[in-house]
Amino acid sequence: MAWWMIVLLLVAAFGPILWILPSRRDRLLASLRSGARRRGLLVELTRLPDLAAPPEARVSAGGKPRVPTVSCTAYRQPMSRAVNHAPRWRLLAVDPAVSSTVNRGTGPVPGWVFDGAVAGDEQYWARGTQRLSRLPDAVLGVEADRNQVSVFWRERVVVEQIDSILDDLAEALQGLVDWQWEIEQEALARLSGPPPEAD
Repeated sequence: MAWWMIVLLLVAAFGPILWILPSRRDRLLASLRSGARRRGLLVELTRLPDLAAPPEARVSAGGKPRVPTVSCTAYRQPMSRAVNHAPRWRLLAVDPAVSSTVNRGTGPVPGWVFDGAVAGDEQYWARGTQRLSRLPDAVLGVEADRNQVSVFWRERVVVEQIDSILDDLAEALQGLVDWQWEIEQEALARLSGPPPEAD
């Protein structure tokens, strides 16, 4: 009987400690996010509209419309300076299996729809299509604003893939930054006008 009491006391004493220890998934996410920070990326937990939500998630039992969301993580590449003349936008990836049931308008490139205001013209997106195609398949959304570009995803990865996925994400984000800077420089060149002619 005394042994059972000792075991019970040990479980009561050390149980809470075991409960707060990080799980394997927590350790994997910590490794993934610290690897992202080493590559100069910012990491933030956020939510995006869930385009794949079933119809019953879009309306409450009382008939009120709902906006279903999905939890995800944003990996952000800051700009060295603010980009004021390039378009600002957010795109959401559309799963081909559910795209026919989702009516959120059209996007600038196949497989993507705008989340919010439409931005950029046909020429702008023709240049961006190749850069968007470099994003990993697990990406739920991508965004460009004045100060950074971001990808949104659910961080579903195994330990062996961490470095390759982070390298792919960092390269894709840098490609988006370069694209925004190209547009910014072209806009600034147009605004400054042609150089003065020599006499």
